[in-house]
Amino acid sequence: WRRSASSDTLYVREREWEAAHTFWLWPDVSPSMAFQSHLSPVSKRDRAVVLTLAMAELLVRAGERIALLGLTVPMASRRAASRIAQSLATHEHDAAVQSSLPPPARLSRFSSALLFGDFLDPPEQIALRFNAMAEGGVGGHVVQILDPAEETLAYHGRIEFRSPESGER
Repeated sequence: WRRSASSDTLYVREREWEAAHTFWLWPDVSPSMAFQSHLSPVSKRDRAVVLTLAMAELLVRAGERIALLGLTVPMASRRAASRIAQSLATHEHDAAVQSSLPPPARLSRFSSALLFGDFLDPPEQIALRFNAMAEGGVGGHVVQILDPAEETLAYHGRIEFRSPESGER
């Protein structure tokens, strides 16, 4: 107000507290995500990994901290997306990564989770995992990745469906 009072020009002081936000990324790379029908040029797993790495790159460029849920610690460096890709490649066969649901992890309050997967598990299991995250004060987004054959169920005649993870019919 002092600057405005001493001249005919009106000045407005804007102050905004800018702090980096923590985003927890998780791509479903379980065996069920390897599914690829004749209707799709890429597997669901490849889509999930590409979307995860693209979001990681965008978030780091925006100045946010990112981490891979259950595998890495939050980081804000320019090389964070490549570190996430490297971590996914080195832990590809770990039990935690092979699960079709995000690992149960205690996340920092007010952080966000970005989850990429098909989420075709029983709804009770999905709700249980999401509720655990929400009770900890974590917000987020869920991106469901489906193959075109799963969206339309374009199957005719007698079809036997088998779970790639458990072998159930």
